[in-house]
Amino acid sequence: MSGDWSARTTYGNPAPFVQFWASGGSTASGEILVTATGAAFYFKSVDLYSSTTPIPYTIKGMRNSSTVFSVANTLPNTFGNFRTVASPNAADAIDTLSITLTNAAAACCRNPMGLDTIVLTSTPSTPPTTPTAFSLSGQVTDSASGAGISGATVFIADGPNAGRSTRTDAAGNYSLAELLQSGFTVNMSASN
Repeated sequence: MSGDWSARTTYGNPAPFVQFWASGGSTASGEILVTATGAAFYFKSVDLYSSTTPIPYTIKGMRNSSTVFSVANTLPNTFGNFRTVASPNAADAIDTLSITLTNAAAACCRNPMGLDTIVLTSTPSTPPTTPTAFSLSGQVTDSASGAGISGATVFIADGPNAGRSTRTDAAGNYSLAELLQSGFTVNMSASN
């Protein structure tokens, strides 16, 4: 381990878990290394935690000192809860796993950040599947005549699909494909 890690025995997923602190207005990093001498393993997932900030992380898998995979991302603030990060590389054999977290505390206060439940297996796992994509289609019509409106712009205003747009065809029909499952607002605009 590198960083100022400590075990917290009264909390976890399940308890205990390991955490490190960043003082208010400062940034601290901590790294956990998991190694196996003479045997390969497969990294399936880890649960990450932060009290008040997002969680930038880097997860690296190595075998015989060579990098097999490296994943870097940022989880949104978990507000004191744990969030599972599934490995997209669960079928890749490794002998060393490095998990590095970067804790950038707000100016107001100290922030604990940590991890729990590192899931390793002795056999490969199928990586998580890509989320199912959806499509949205319909027709934009004139409320008075019921006729389709050609050239209207249909756009998604919020959610993970925000900014996606299309124009209606000559009959007022539209279709948006490859949308992520979520709630979102669809707006339409047309000129007179």
